[in-house]
Amino acid sequence: MAALTISVLAGDALADSILLPGGYILSGIIGDLLVPINSINLPASDIMGPRIYASPGSEFQGQYYSFHYNGINNHIPLMGVNLDLIRAIGAPNPVDLFNAGQWTWDAALDIMRMATRDTTGDGVMNQFGIAGQPADILRHFVAANDGFLVDDNMNYAFDHPHTIEALEFLETIFREGLWDYDREFGADIGDWGRNFFAFQNGDAALFHAILWGIGEPSFDFAIVPYPIGPSNTHGYTWGGGWGASWVIPHATTNWEPEEILIILEELFSWPDGEPELIAEGQINHARTVWPTEEDVQRQILASHSGRLCVGGTIPQYYWIFGNFAGHFLEQSMTVLQAIEAYRPTQQELLDNFFGR
Repeated sequence: MAALTISVLAGDALADSILLPGGYILSGIIGDLLVPINSINLPASDIMGPRIYASPGSEFQGQYYSFHYNGINNHIPLMGVNLDLIRAIGAPNPVDLFNAGQWTWDAALDIMRMATRDTTGDGVMNQFGIAGQPADILRHFVAANDGFLVDDNMNYAFDHPHTIEALEFLETIFREGLWDYDREFGADIGDWGRNFFAFQNGDAALFHAILWGIGEPSFDFAIVPYPIGPSNTHGYTWGGGWGASWVIPHATTNWEPEEILIILEELFSWPDGEPELIAEGQINHARTVWPTEEDVQRQILASHSGRLCVGGTIPQYYWIFGNFAGHFLEQSMTVLQAIEAYRPTQQELLDNFFGR
């Protein structure tokens, strides 16, 4: 970012187009280093038109500032289903619920409650409704209810009704003890290594799942998207920040922005009449991990249902989900108390980032 900033300010950008991580793109927008893609005069643009080979990426206050090659995302969060446990407790199969359009929070909560029990009679819960790193679980349930992290003016927005509704749902999960915790050493919200891979013990009906971290479970399993919340109108099933994508900086000296875009779109269109070849590598890799072709197709579907927002892009801002989960687990704060307790520090983080 330092090299990019210096070169643009000097009137000679270090490159004609650059692949930047999402956080750097946002910094570049704030610093007025990047050309808005939709301001480029290229009527025949695929990116700003049919989007066959590539699509616009990072959107900020009505402008697109990046673009990315089309394909599917093999790194999206999904909901894993322990089918062996589902059968053992006689719960509805989330795959069937999803296929019937009935995969909702209420349905998921019913399954979590059915699964959470003491199966040995020693008075200690040893089977749970859901497993995973708490901050991840919170983040994606908020997105699955169209929840906001920041508002249109880039201010703290955890008090948005959709976000509150999602946090209250998660508070219920932790308050009722439905989350899979370490019975020997106690619950540790920050123990990522333990929490992320807890599902491998086979004692949780549902779990946070992602292709690179699934390993080889010892039980029969399937994947579905995260269930949608009652206020979901956009179809989002997971949330995150902006991914890495291509930008065109100001002060390019060799080419005009429209010429750069023409060249890149020509490169992106190598499949010509077979655009499905773009995603072939990702899909074939997914087929080596997920148990069935139906699982692969559900991942492909979910890869297009992410809520990628500024709040998930600003460094450290979304880390607050872990704090919320801790309070819910310890029952030390209600949802509204936690929202207000962290408002000053979160707002300060935003003000500092945007130079206010």
